Amino acid sequence: MESISLILDAKDQLRLSPTAFEGMYNLRLLKIYYPPFLEDRSKKQIMNGKRVGIHLPGGLHFLSSELRFLYWYNYPLKSLPSNFFPEKPFQLEMPCSQLEQLWNEGQVYMLYHPSFSNIGHF
Repeated sequence: MESISLILDAKDQLRLSPTAFEGMYNLRLLKIYYPPFLEDRSKKQIMNGKRVGIHLPGGLHFLSSELRFLYWYNYPLKSLPSNFFPEKPFQLEMPCSQLEQLWNEGQVYMLYHPSFSNIGHF
């Protein structure tokens, strides 16, 4: 599998296993987004007292080192997996995410057009 594009409704609540992307070594594109929020960014990402979107209660253990494009609206974790070592330059877009740290100290990678728009922590 080389690409996953997941379009979610504002009411969707998905709970993924930490190993959800394990074994997807050839994954080059991962795009997770919510059109209702993209149309009106002033909308809150809260419904029924819960943050909408994908929940990763056990964290995320793996992302392919072959990724060239990662777009994840409302990414729920504070960092990317610690074993995520992209081998090639890639584009990273994480609007409205909880992301605070990309990699551990000492890890440096090339990003094409990184976007962190609407991240409340920065």
